[in-house]
Amino acid sequence: RSVLYHATTQAGLRAWTGSSGAGTRDVTDCLTAIVFDGLAVVSPGGEGGSAALAVVDEAKARWEADAAGRLAGRRGAVLAAARDQFALRGFESTTMRDIADVAGLTVSNLYRYFESKDSMIREILGDFSGRLLRAYKEVIGAGATVTETLGAILWLLQQAGRQFGPEIEILQGYGRLLTLGLGDDYERAARARLDLLAALIAAGAAAGARVRA
Repeated sequence: RSVLYHATTQAGLRAWTGSSGAGTRDVTDCLTAIVFDGLAVVSPGGEGGSAALAVVDEAKARWEADAAGRLAGRRGAVLAAARDQFALRGFESTTMRDIADVAGLTVSNLYRYFESKDSMIREILGDFSGRLLRAYKEVIGAGATVTETLGAILWLLQQAGRQFGPEIEILQGYGRLLTLGLGDDYERAARARLDLLAALIAAGAAAGARVRA
């Protein structure tokens, strides 16, 4: 998925002349989602799905509604430019000038909004991880069975892949980010998600729940 995302973005920057960077990313997200997730846009349970699947659909709708607001204004545009450049070039290869050029700012003006690349990557990954953790808690708290909840979490991760393609691409270099001390916020929420999942599986095992093949 990462290779296809990166290659499609590169091709788009060269071939889709007249498109903005955001337009290129939108096409990349769409193509990658179709290849890996298919064309499904509603939860697999349909109208008769579990309460956990309904919660996933609510989280998806919230992410979509929040997207424009999160990236609104000049600061949001800077953050969007940084996110896309980190996904395309890698964190360490991206310069403040790269981000400023995409955001339509001078480098000196860029520092009015963020003091460094480090502060940008922390906010980008921390926000993503926090949103995913909130959705995990909501899905697990929906009162569905263990097997229904696990299925809903898989559907949640598919939707996260569609909505947060650049963030997931950035995480391909997660080990290096941790080495640089830039993944702490993401790591805390990721560990909390893992603990929730482990507790759910343990509860299912104790109750003798089985996942259908």
